[in-house]
Amino acid sequence: FQKPIDALSMGFCFWWIHTLMEQLKVITAPTVLPVSVSDLKLHTRLNSGNAEDALLETWIRGAADLFGRDSGYVPTSTGFRLDCDDWPECGVIRLPRRPVTAVSSLQYRDEAGVWQTVDTADYTVD
Repeated sequence: FQKPIDALSMGFCFWWIHTLMEQLKVITAPTVLPVSVSDLKLHTRLNSGNAEDALLETWIRGAADLFGRDSGYVPTSTGFRLDCDDWPECGVIRLPRRPVTAVSSLQYRDEAGVWQTVDTADYTVD
């Protein structure tokens, strides 16, 4: 079921998408770096041996995190959990990170407070 979207509900949806950023939690951190320390050292012509590898790795992780927060694009595989208080007026949940490669489940609490899982045939990911 999709209802017509007017300008007021569109504004609400944009506000709702913005608030999702605050409710997004990392549940599976990336296990690989988007750029290896050795590639960074080669690119920057840094010949300091291995003394600064831990610092460079921290900088790479920080840069990837900042890039993800600013652009919404996540360069490495990361698991997220999104908790929402209700459904948006427009009926579409836009995830604040991309690319989305899989959704493990979509759950909600029914009127009795019992968790229900939405069948994968009842929603699309694009």
